[in-house]
Amino acid sequence: MIKPGSILVVDDDKAVRQLFVDCLRHEGYELLEAATGLEGLQLVKTRLPDLVLLDVRLPDVSGVEICRQIKTDPQFRDVFVALCSGEATTVENKVDGLHIGADEYLIKPFGVNELMARVQTLMRLRNTTAALRTSEEHHRRLIDILPDAVCLIHPKGQLLTVNSQAVKMLGYGSTEELTRKNIFELTPPEEHDRLQEEFAVALKAGI
Repeated sequence: MIKPGSILVVDDDKAVRQLFVDCLRHEGYELLEAATGLEGLQLVKTRLPDLVLLDVRLPDVSGVEICRQIKTDPQFRDVFVALCSGEATTVENKVDGLHIGADEYLIKPFGVNELMARVQTLMRLRNTTAALRTSEEHHRRLIDILPDAVCLIHPKGQLLTVNSQAVKMLGYGSTEELTRKNIFELTPPEEHDRLQEEFAVALKAGI
């Protein structure tokens, strides 16, 4: 049986933590608890939960700052964060929270049914996002081992991604250096009309 996932509840109010834990554990989630921001951040580092329900007002470090640290660290890219607050409830508070990377901003108090619905939605989104990223990384690895040069090109000619063979064949030092180029810089002028026509055909056919 596939487990629904793991959730970290970070809140200095023990009663709130207990309510969240009891409700979510009943649904099959694995639950972790923390009473402070730093304790929560340490659990994120050691346990990598799927979702963090993070109170905005904490006794040591604000939930917004903890969220920022999680969302700016590549190793936590699959950790979703929902900020929760019963005090910082203005539109500006919500916008600030979402701007620093929060995946949701929940206003307390909310009912058990709403909590369950929000958590289920966030977990589905998190799992879909993680699966898509894994698929894309696998695809990139397959492309990179091909013996041919492979490039993803914008209709206006900008190189978006290239494999290592393209970098080597075209004589560049790195992927970043090559992706700053335009395909029309790399091809003879007499080929440009043909390339434009091929782009137009590809866009029209969807292939």
